[in-house]
Amino acid sequence: MELKSIGNPTGAVIQNRIWKAMNESWTKHGFVRENFIIDIGDKELAADVKAILASYNHNNSGRRLPRLFIMSRGEITEVALLA
Repeated sequence: MELKSIGNPTGAVIQNRIWKAMNESWTKHGFVRENFIIDIGDKELAADVKAILASYNHNNSGRRLPRLFIMSRGEITEVALLA
C-alpha cells in the first residue's frame, strides 16, 4: 500500500501522482506499486473527482491500478475502479 498526501485534490493531480509512483517503481526497482491511499486532508472528496479517479485504468496507459482509496476528513473510501 502506498500513501500519498495531496494538497490540491483534483482528478488530474491525483492521477498524475499515482502514474508517476507506479512508473518510477517499475523503472527503478522492477516492481509495481499497485494499491494507493490518497490523503486529501480535510477537503471533501468531490463527486466529479471520484468519477475521474474511477476511470483511472481507462485514462492512463501502462500498468493497471487494482485498488484505490481516498482518505478525506479522517475517513477512508474505496474508489470503485472501472474494469
